Amino acid sequence: MEKIKTISREIIVHKMYCDECGGYIGESEEYDDGWYESFGKYERDFYIPLHGWYKIKKTLCEPCQEKVDKEIINALINLGFI
Repeated sequence: MEKIKTISREIIVHKMYCDECGGYIGESEEYDDGWYESFGKYERDFYIPLHGWYKIKKTLCEPCQEKVDKEIINALINLGFI
């Protein structure tokens, strides 16, 4: 006699989209331990004594990462940084 047991599992898929333009970046299946590969992670931080840390954390596609970097650089240059 043969008995068949069907086991199904839920698959969680994380889809990443750009915070700036809304474009699709990629997707990753979540493992059993909760880990998944993240795409488009963009983080920059600056420390200013007596004021503390300033941080930006976003999910961005490559063109938007370059755009935000240029905006930060231009802001620093406009403030007199060299």
